[in-house]
Amino acid sequence: MKNIERLAIAEEQSGNFKASYGHYQRILEQDAENWRAWLGKGFAAGHLLSHGQPGFKELIEDTKRALHLCPKESVDGIRKEAAQRVLMAVNGYRMRGDLPLEKMVETSAQAIEALELAHQIDPLYIAPLERLVQIFNSDVASDQEALMCYRKMRTAPASLFDEKRNEQARREWDQSIAEREASLKEAREKVEKYTRMIRDIDPTFSIKMQFE
Repeated sequence: MKNIERLAIAEEQSGNFKASYGHYQRILEQDAENWRAWLGKGFAAGHLLSHGQPGFKELIEDTKRALHLCPKESVDGIRKEAAQRVLMAVNGYRMRGDLPLEKMVETSAQAIEALELAHQIDPLYIAPLERLVQIFNSDVASDQEALMCYRKMRTAPASLFDEKRNEQARREWDQSIAEREASLKEAREKVEKYTRMIRDIDPTFSIKMQFE
């Protein structure tokens, strides 16, 4: 078992997460209560693609399992390590341009859930909150840009289509505008929420908001 653990750690440190994932799985087949293996397997999963997506869901589940099994006398230090590992896995992911939109949206939601978990694990660890502010601040910018385009299209001169088709198009633009405005409002609220949480820890924190 110790040899497999050494191999898993060595592969993890070299960035070979597929191999380290396999080693941690082998350890867990023999010892399902091994918290270190659960933490390592989750970390590796967060760096691997499954069906075109990183394994953030497995990262979250395995990290929770590791914290449940870890020795209680060492839990504070393990929580710090777990939070750092979750953040590293999320930061190691880069959005792939060849993913379908629905997978990109799902992946983004799982990344946000993982970052929120990192903060819950170690509430004084600011870095996951900073990453969340960056994500939602970017959403604010993209929503603002989309709204500007939608409003231009909504007020564009009538096309050569008949009035009935023009009216239908205007209704569709109105719906798109309303949806984007709701998305923009939510993103702004998230930026403000996480910024307040950071400033509760570090009052000197400052980030330029896209809507300031």
